[in-house]
Amino acid sequence: MKLTMAAGLLAVLVAGCGAAGPAARPAAPQPWTPGTIEAPIRYAELDNGRWTLSAFTAKQAKVDATGNASGDERGWRYDLPVTDAGGWVPLTGTAQVRLSPALSADGHRLAYYSTAQRRFVARDLRTGVTRTLSPVVDATARDISDPPRVSPGGELFAVPYGNEILLTDFRTGRTRSLPGFRSLLGLTDTSIIASPEAIDDDEPANAAVITLSLSGQERSRVTVDAAHLGAISPDGRHMASTSGDRLRLTTLATGDQTAEVRLRPLAEPVAATVEHWLSPTKVLVNATTPDTDEFVGHFALDIATGKGERVKNLPQDDDGLAFGALG
Repeated sequence: MKLTMAAGLLAVLVAGCGAAGPAARPAAPQPWTPGTIEAPIRYAELDNGRWTLSAFTAKQAKVDATGNASGDERGWRYDLPVTDAGGWVPLTGTAQVRLSPALSADGHRLAYYSTAQRRFVARDLRTGVTRTLSPVVDATARDISDPPRVSPGGELFAVPYGNEILLTDFRTGRTRSLPGFRSLLGLTDTSIIASPEAIDDDEPANAAVITLSLSGQERSRVTVDAAHLGAISPDGRHMASTSGDRLRLTTLATGDQTAEVRLRPLAEPVAATVEHWLSPTKVLVNATTPDTDEFVGHFALDIATGKGERVKNLPQDDDGLAFGALG
């Protein structure tokens, strides 16, 4: 703050002397160009307006990117800011939307909106290979409300763009368009889960959830209450959501609710939100107290029993987290 005030005072004094030139423009953001990052990224967290990658390793790993590293014989932690990954994506006029990045399950590939390039990009963190996932985000891409997605195997990336979904094969860099879809709900190694509607879970309504092949062929179409949308399983067959202290599983091929179990991560009752699938049989939930909505912790829950255990080294996610190598 002192530097800002001093700079402003200096500008006034110079202007008073009649010698002021044109105002200096703020430096344009530059694309993020880190070096080798061998450590698998555990999660991405919004920190001071930009996304930061966090990794934990048993031994010191090769990390050339600018950031913070600390550790000892008990383990190492790395916090790596993605310098052109802002928390907000500008849309039409003054409208903007907050979108999290996406991390592959092994923590080595990242997709995000680049404020420097004004488009979605993907990067292999070990090799530095990058791919462009979308054109420049402008008025034609309005109503983007879903983050990018990466397949469990890390080879496919998808982003919503206006009234279409753009699917990119990281190996070839080729992108294809799947028109007619405004919401991107999930991506697997063999399928895309999307909706033709812009889904807002703050306004409960029925939404069409469609499973597509990678070529765009419709495999199934079901109607789901938008208030009960949840995380898509790695194989694209199920959706996990919560209602109070209950975990619900919906089969996407039929729309049937196939299971409902009570959440039992702690002795006392909790409310929870499903954030991520850890495996075909476990989900990650963000647990809170049911009355005061205070953060309790993150838990890995068995979808068959509702039992689970606390997942360590995950922060409270008021602004959202993106998950990578949690295993």
